[in-house]
Amino acid sequence: MTLRKINAVIGLVTALLLIDHAGFYTVWMLSRGSIAKSADNMPMILACLVLVHALLSIAILVRDRRGAKIQTLESQTPKTQAPKTYPKQNIPTYIQRISGVLMLVLLGFHIAGKVTSFQPAILHAIIQPVFFAAALAHISVSVSKSMITLGIGTAKIIKIIDIVMAVICGVILVAALIGFHLCFFKGVTA
Repeated sequence: MTLRKINAVIGLVTALLLIDHAGFYTVWMLSRGSIAKSADNMPMILACLVLVHALLSIAILVRDRRGAKIQTLESQTPKTQAPKTYPKQNIPTYIQRISGVLMLVLLGFHIAGKVTSFQPAILHAIIQPVFFAAALAHISVSVSKSMITLGIGTAKIIKIIDIVMAVICGVILVAALIGFHLCFFKGVTA
């Protein structure tokens, strides 16, 4: 459980930094580069935290899967029924896992885009918006899960956090896509 709590704290810090990074660069893109950029080292710190969070998440998932398989094998009897599934309740978990993997895969392209001035353009015109969507989808469902892991909040507060995070991430995503379009296709003024 300690590893889960450490990962939850790292996840919350990463979510806060990612919202800051996405929000700032969204405003920067919407202004078409007319405002000063923030410190260049913050995105690299964020990338490192994302990688640490991803590695811990994978380790926890593998550890839990192994434990579940061992328990299932030990408790099986010839007449045991298959466990019940709750697909509707698991949708946020599926979104979290799929968007996390997608975000991790696209993180290299996101960083490479900055280094290569987003060349080849057609590749980045597709990859960057998908990366934005994956990162913000991951955050929108993950913050409340981290809070639950850390024992923060009541069921009502967690529900409110889910709604607030979905709205914040949705607004940032729409604004980021507009800003990215302005900068990418119409150029940066600065």
